[in-house]
Amino acid sequence: MIYTKKNPKKSLIWMPAPCAVDIEEPMYSWLTDPQSLTEKLTEYYQAPVIVQVLEQTCKKPSTKELIYLNQYPNQSDYIIRNVLLILKGTVRIYASSIFSNTKHPILKPYFQHFSHLPLGAWLFRQPGLTRSPFDITYTHRLNLPIEAQKISLDYIWGRRSIFSLDSTVHVAVSEFFLTACSAP
Repeated sequence: MIYTKKNPKKSLIWMPAPCAVDIEEPMYSWLTDPQSLTEKLTEYYQAPVIVQVLEQTCKKPSTKELIYLNQYPNQSDYIIRNVLLILKGTVRIYASSIFSNTKHPILKPYFQHFSHLPLGAWLFRQPGLTRSPFDITYTHRLNLPIEAQKISLDYIWGRRSIFSLDSTVHVAVSEFFLTACSAP
């Protein structure tokens, strides 16, 4: 079944970005732009991104998330981080990140010194960073944490991709657009 804006489900169904249909501009550009969303938002709104950390905890991801990360279920060192990105007093983005191999030394500086900053601001400065192609979803706001549901839109677009650092550390990042977006 092709998942379109006219056929929303009340669950997260992800599809590769090239298969996504019925996405109007400028939203399609926001969903598929490979540059740092943090930098793009800062430039667009001419304001700094404020990060409100909802959760940052060591716990095992869901089975679907483990499959997406291509990780083994018995691995125990994961950190899940859920945040709201706020610009000019308005919550614009809900983001969820799953870090694998969290004991790796490359992640230590982030968790010790930078976790109050947007993840993208740190990730995009890492040498050798690679990013998987985007998957896209269109979902009901009630599928998000309660803090991200206080928006006027019923259905929202989201994107996800996996960042890889030195081929052993993977960070799955899902970003949901909680406000309508104008041209980037």
